[in-house]
Amino acid sequence: MPPTPVFARYGDLDLHLVVAEVDLTEIGFHQASGNNALPMESYLPDADTSAADGSRGTGRVPAGSDPTDLEPRILGGSVLRMWRSNRGGQPDTAADIGAPPGSTVYAPVNGVVIDIKTYALYGKHEDIEVHIQPRGYPDIDLVLIHVEDVQVRVGEHVVAGVTPLARVRRLSDCIDHQLGKYTVDPGDHVHMQLNRIETPGQTVPAEES
Repeated sequence: MPPTPVFARYGDLDLHLVVAEVDLTEIGFHQASGNNALPMESYLPDADTSAADGSRGTGRVPAGSDPTDLEPRILGGSVLRMWRSNRGGQPDTAADIGAPPGSTVYAPVNGVVIDIKTYALYGKHEDIEVHIQPRGYPDIDLVLIHVEDVQVRVGEHVVAGVTPLARVRRLSDCIDHQLGKYTVDPGDHVHMQLNRIETPGQTVPAEES
């Protein structure tokens, strides 16, 4: 299987789509809740958010992939910018990557799994965090939340856009997703952010949707 396409970066660290392109609904950047979150730079242009709200989408059309082409490519289409008035910080420190519940979640970077743990989303909904230290970046903790059926273990090395990590968890039956304003489905997604850390192996939670 060719790797999933690249959609964003932090410096020279490329970030691969965490779901198969055929499963992707929309991508929405927003402010993370923590102070350690690092800004991501999208390779894609910004969508017209008002138009996407009215039409429930950006008009995204999945591109076909050549199974013999193992070089990562840049994702097509556009991305949403979802402002959250109750938070400060930069509006590109978190990405909600939409896909139907049960969709396979892939590693966004080459690296090693440094932690897997449960937490209470908004203090009441059990959820799972998967933490990855990107290869060559001991000062970064990449965290994914809103997943289930985790298929990797702490200490396991993962390949960007190739290694299955987990599956998208259904949370739309208990909370309203902001991404759901711009999709034809309720907006279930994987939340991804990069946190700055001082000690290799340290993790920082991402307790939000």
